[in-house]
Amino acid sequence: MRATITLPDQLFMSADRLAARLGITRSQLVEQAVLHLLGNSDAQGITDALNEVYRRVGHDRDELRILTSLQLASLARESW
Repeated sequence: MRATITLPDQLFMSADRLAARLGITRSQLVEQAVLHLLGNSDAQGITDALNEVYRRVGHDRDELRILTSLQLASLARESW
C-alpha cells in the first residue's frame, strides 16, 4: 500500500541519512519504525495487564504465591 505522509524537513533529512547509513530504503526505515512502535505498544499492553493483575491480587500472600509459581513454571517453557 502506498501512503503519503508529511514530515518536518529536519526529520525527513535525518531519516534519509539513517536509511543510507543502514543500507535500506526510506520506505523500509519507516516500516521498521512503525513495526518497532507497534511492538512496544504490545509490550506496554502486556505490562498494563500484569499491573492490573498485581493490583487485584493486592497483598494476599497465597494468591501472590500461586501467581509467582505459575509465572516461574511458564518460564521453563520459553526459549530464551
